[in-house]
Amino acid sequence: MVTACLLVLGINGWRSMSARHHQLAETKTSASNLAHAVSQHANDTLRVADTALISIVEQVEAERLGASHRQSMHQLLMRLTR
Repeated sequence: MVTACLLVLGINGWRSMSARHHQLAETKTSASNLAHAVSQHANDTLRVADTALISIVEQVEAERLGASHRQSMHQLLMRLTR
């Protein structure tokens, strides 16, 4: 009787530990995927900002941005912001 009880407890303990290890592995994979997605999103956001800044620099260098061009630069910045 005692052996049967110990056997049942051992099997339940083994199943619990197996389920715990499986859950930890799934959680690790999910966290890794989330970190990769956030990293990719940040990279894409910085790339868009970099492209906008390059466009602004090129326009400023081309026009030398006199007083007459300030309004067009303001409009460009507003378009890029949207």
